[in-house]
Amino acid sequence: MQSPNITIVHPGTQHSPHLARELYNLNLLKYYVTSLGFAKNSYLEKVVKSLPILNRRLSLRFFDGLPNNKIKTYPLPELQLLLKKKVNPLLDVRKEINKRNEKIQLSVSKDYIKESDIIIGYDTSSWIIAQRAKDMGKTFILDQTTCHSKTKSEYITRLRKEYPEWYNDTFHENKSILLAQEKLEHDLADLIVVPSRFVKNSLTENGVDSEKILINPYGINNQQFKDINIRNYRQKLVFLFVGSINANKGVPDLLKVWTELKLADCELWVAGYGNLPEKIKPLHQSINFLGKIDKNKLPNIYNEAHVFIFPSYFEGLAQVQIEALSCGLPVVGTYNSGATELIIAEENGLVIEAGNIGELKNAIIWFNENKNKLSDMSRKSKIASANQTWENYGNRWKHIIENHI
Repeated sequence: MQSPNITIVHPGTQHSPHLARELYNLNLLKYYVTSLGFAKNSYLEKVVKSLPILNRRLSLRFFDGLPNNKIKTYPLPELQLLLKKKVNPLLDVRKEINKRNEKIQLSVSKDYIKESDIIIGYDTSSWIIAQRAKDMGKTFILDQTTCHSKTKSEYITRLRKEYPEWYNDTFHENKSILLAQEKLEHDLADLIVVPSRFVKNSLTENGVDSEKILINPYGINNQQFKDINIRNYRQKLVFLFVGSINANKGVPDLLKVWTELKLADCELWVAGYGNLPEKIKPLHQSINFLGKIDKNKLPNIYNEAHVFIFPSYFEGLAQVQIEALSCGLPVVGTYNSGATELIIAEENGLVIEAGNIGELKNAIIWFNENKNKLSDMSRKSKIASANQTWENYGNRWKHIIENHI
């Protein structure tokens, strides 16, 4: 049987360059279509790196392991979006991203679709390309990266009421349009690939056929994220959070619980992008805000901590949890963060309910009272993450295509 030609279409990036690389390595990739993107180690990358203002903007748009002839770009809508963001600080970014996604889907060459057997698109950016693929008799697979929009909206509505000080925008989603676009993607998809049971259940609870949903957890670069044996178990117990500092990630829950506990000989490190609301300052002195950490420096931060904590309300599968496990950290995560795909209770971490303050508090206390288990849990964390590589992620995609298309 001849291998299919697969084209990936993503107006942004997320984890799509990793999938593109792995499909290329498996001789399955026809094209990777995006807005801005270039082959890594090219002459253009050297030019960009020499110009700091461009390097900050484009550093994530250089894709390792992909040749330029496989990368097809439509940069104008992305450049328009970047310009609008720069000149208008009050821009409704989510609305503009939706416009960018629409423009790129309409722009994709008919030849790219014609030359492909399978089109892989991404949630909230595929309602047009899915229809175009189906009209040309092609298989369409949706890569659903996070939970159903209705589920997400319900959590955001709850968080806005509970923590209004964490929301300083006046954005109101046009839910009817977003839900209609998402429904079209789900209806047109021959298969929907999701990273966790949380995402699958959020779809089936909102009427998506469970028979066409398959789970494939994400990977990481485990050569970059690994235990380098510098962790000191005789020092203060360090809990680490890495991610956007906002209510969606459960940060206000975490800060509230930590301040109430006032644990001796424990520290909470918070790393990531975002600002705290003025109303919640000052916080307990044992909370250390590290700011945004460069990806290349993150492994050292993981290796200096003892427990990773991520009480997020909605994700697909938060890759920071896999990174932490690979560096030897047990993880406190939520079902909504995809932690059930990674964690065995009291073996390599704990899974708690998102928004359950009592469970979050008890998880922190449990680790504080069981410091003697941390070394063994670190070993088991590394074992649990060993299969979560991008290579294995790509191989699972190959299996899905061979057995379900």
